[in-house]
Amino acid sequence: MERKYGDENIRKYLKYELDRYLRGRAGETRREPPLARVQREPYVWYQKGALVMYALSDYIGEDKLNGALKKFLEQNKYAKGPYPDTIGFVAAIREANPPELQYMVTDMFESIVLYENKTVSAVATPEPGNKYKVTLTVNTAKRKADGSGNETPMTLNDLIDVGVFSGTKEHLKPLHMEKQWFKTDNSTVVLVVDEKPTFAGIDPYNKLIDRNPEDNLIAVEEKK
Repeated sequence: MERKYGDENIRKYLKYELDRYLRGRAGETRREPPLARVQREPYVWYQKGALVMYALSDYIGEDKLNGALKKFLEQNKYAKGPYPDTIGFVAAIREANPPELQYMVTDMFESIVLYENKTVSAVATPEPGNKYKVTLTVNTAKRKADGSGNETPMTLNDLIDVGVFSGTKEHLKPLHMEKQWFKTDNSTVVLVVDEKPTFAGIDPYNKLIDRNPEDNLIAVEEKK
């Protein structure tokens, strides 16, 4: 879908799936399970599942993720017992992830983790050569939920996208995207782009489960 419809439509799709997941968990009448233990909660296996699999593909590479899925399939085809289950599936995903990204497998499959990422300000300063230095001030936090609405803060040591764009919010053109490690609640990020920017932010494509994705991306102010 990404190859056929492009980045702009993928961003809309991910936002749509995130909104549906958040609505689903808000209306849960029993107890929300982690993705690896989902049974009768379609908002978890469809909506959260789509976000998780796309994020993993983006973080470790599509070929590497597909290789892990193929290996799991080959190991379990025509099984006569014991049959494949989510424990083995998660183990296959773990094997494909480098040590520094093992936390993502735990967060995405075995836990219920919610981010609170927010771009506080984005200021562009003209630089020589028709370039712009964009300074982002962001707040980053993550919490672990127990399925019944109770949450506890988590230590932050996460790799998260930051990006700068031109165009309108409905038709964004990526000028620069990169992943950076965030270890504190408040951070400053500096990026340099070759065109005049209009929007910038943290996790702008909503790859992570953020309960308020609307404040991830904001308009860029130009410093005279």
